[in-house]
Amino acid sequence: MWFEFFKFDLRFQLKQPLLWVIALIFGALAFGAASSDAITVGGAVGNVNRNAPTVIAQFLGVFSVLSMFVVTIFIAGAVLRDAEIGISDML
Repeated sequence: MWFEFFKFDLRFQLKQPLLWVIALIFGALAFGAASSDAITVGGAVGNVNRNAPTVIAQFLGVFSVLSMFVVTIFIAGAVLRDAEIGISDML
């Protein structure tokens, strides 16, 4: 039963343009931070290489914090959809 819920939500989210827009933004930010000196996310400044362990850890930390806000947007949409349909009362 949980698999059916998961499959339905996954299919629903993959049809939404917001998912693809956010994926494009995150991809462009990651590409820009990894390939350009103008965008620094992980602190790779001067003689510090972009593939240094501390830079990678900071890079992942920043993206994790940003992704928590994005996940909140998707969860809120699912909760509101459930409240509109009335399934939240049954659960």
